[in-house]
Parts: sequence; C-alpha cells; structure tokens
Amino acid sequence: MELHRAIIHELVKQPAKDGNPEVKAHYVEAEGLLDSTNELTIKLIESIQSLYGTKGNASAQGTFDRSGAYVFPERFNDFIDSAGEDDDFFNLTLDAMKSLVKEAKDENFATGGYIVFAFYTQNAEEFLLGAMVKKRDGIRLKNLVPETVQEVDLSKLHQAIKVNLSRYLHVLEAEEAQEEGAHSAYLSFISPKANQDASGYFISAFGCSDAIPARTLTENAILAVRNFFERSDDLNFLAVDAKDEVVDYLDATIKDKAKNKTCALDDLNHLVNSMLPVEHAEKYRDTFVPFANEEPYCLPERFITNALVVRRAKKVNVRGMKGMWSLNVEKRILGTTVNHDVQFVEQGENSYLTIRNLSENIIQKLNAALADE
Repeated sequence: MELHRAIIHELVKQPAKDGNPEVKAHYVEAEGLLDSTNELTIKLIESIQSLYGTKGNASAQGTFDRSGAYVFPERFNDFIDSAGEDDDFFNLTLDAMKSLVKEAKDENFATGGYIVFAFYTQNAEEFLLGAMVKKRDGIRLKNLVPETVQEVDLSKLHQAIKVNLSRYLHVLEAEEAQEEGAHSAYLSFISPKANQDASGYFISAFGCSDAIPARTLTENAILAVRNFFERSDDLNFLAVDAKDEVVDYLDATIKDKAKNKTCALDDLNHLVNSMLPVEHAEKYRDTFVPFANEEPYCLPERFITNALVVRRAKKVNVRGMKGMWSLNVEKRILGTTVNHDVQFVEQGENSYLTIRNLSENIIQKLNAALADE
C-alpha cells in the first residue's frame, strides 16, 4: 500500500436522554494532514484496511446515490475533478464531517468516534477510505504505578466506507458511452445491523446505496459455500453436501418468521465451521467470512433471501407429454452417472431417465397401479 494522504477528525456525539430529547453533535477539526510517510500513520491505515471483510466487519457493495439528495457524492466528484492536492483532500474530509454531524443529529443512539480518512494506492488502484474507530481505555505503568491512557480500538470498524476511485472513473466513462458496466459497484461500506446502535447515519452521510440485488446475493451465497470447499484438497469431498446444507439453511430463512427471510453471513460461517473435519478445523475455522465478503461473491452481513433462487437450487420440476407425467426431485440426487438416484441419459429423441434405489413402499404402489391397469 502506498499512502498519499491521511487525516483524523473527531465526531463528538451525545445521545438523547430523558428530559433532554435533543441529540447534540459536532466535530473537532484536525489541525492538518498526517505525515503520510510516518510509520505509525501507515500502520494505522493498514490496520484499518486489514479489518475489511473480516468476521464482524463484513462490508456491503454499493454505489453513490447521485440523485442530488446527498451532498457528499457531489463533493467527491469535485475531488475527482480536482488536482488531488492536500487542500482538496482536506476540504473533502471537512465536507464529510459536516454531513456526518447533520445525519448524527437525527439518531438517538451511540456516541461518535475518531473518523479516519485516507487516500492511497493498493494493487495499482486508488482508494478513498473513511472509517470510524472508537476510543478505549488502556493501562500503562508510570513510575510502576498503573494509570489510564486512551487508545484507539483497532479490533472493529464501527462504520466505514471505501471507494475504489479507479472503478468509479470506469463507471462514469461507461455511463457517458452508454456501455455495460455503468451500474457496477465501486464502493463498499460497513454499517451496524438494522435497528441497532446508530444504524445507517454514517452511510446516509456519504450517500451510499446497495447495488447488488437479493437474487444475485442468494445465488452468490450458494456458490460461495460450494466453492469454499471445492477450492481445497482438504475439503473438496464435502462440496456437494455443503451446497445442500446452505440451500436448506436459505430455505429455512424463508419459512422461519423469526428470520424474516434474512440470511446472515455469520450463520453461513457457522454452517461452514460445523462441516469442517476435526483435523482441519483449526486451519479453516472462520475463514469463510473474508472469502465470501470479497469479490466475486460480495456477501454483506445480512441480505434478503430470494425464494425463487432457493426453489430452483433445491428442486427440479419438469412436466412432459402434455402434463401426463411430472418429475419433482432435489438436484442433489439428479445426475448423469449410475451413482445418481435419478440418472439422465441424453440420446437426442431417445433420451431417458433411470430412477434407482426405490423404497419397498414405492415398489408396492407401482405394482398396485400396474395391477389395476
């Protein structure tokens, strides 16, 4: 990572209390940019960047809402058009802080924190990062006497946004040329779960919106679980079973009112962990979240399960001969070899199905039907 510019402001926010319903918020402006060559500054930004996509810090993909309802997307576009000098970056972060204060006043929960901004290059692409980190108390010894000191908690990103400037410019060019890719995601954001602490005000301040539809995310969830097992020689023998398990879980989220048709990435992670062989559990435990949160899957912490995708993944339902027969089987038992309970053999007009492993009950019913005939 090559760090170009960085700065830290502070968002001060007092939650509403009984008898004082007004939420107070303001920001403390930094005196200037941080030294981008300073080892501790670089380490701070690298630490924040490394948290992206980890367990408890899963991000969602999105775009700016450029309808004009939000200020920051316009300011960001101005920054793109500018020379990108120190003052341009500094002013962009101040615009972000003003938007944060405005949105924070409408939220009754949570306090503020340090807002870290960074402009850097990684893997030949440029990024703008904005992240909220919290204060925490630590202990140090002074003259062998313990005293409290304030530290920055780098174990969790409470809210964050990361914009891929290279991809953003590509999307703008595609829009102007009316080409494919004009609606691709170019930013990711981390936000608290719905109906919890300070939900959404950080994202609203930056004008973020979801970009990946539920149907795609549901398909990606099934693909991510199967590919997680398939990619490893240690685990690939479990890939088919894992795919069946995730489809069953997704089906349960649709039927269970308590889940409200919502798939949780933590639940998928738990499902994967539960299937790991004992001898490989330590190596692969909790590695599914960063795997599934990154491209091409881009699974956020939560998303709505698409019932149509689950139904298609779970069953094959075909009808033939003008409705005179129908076949409704789970995909996991359908295949093209003698090892499958339902074998499909393709031979043009002479294609056929073979159904194996019939239970005694089914055999009796078939015999009875033939006897009636």
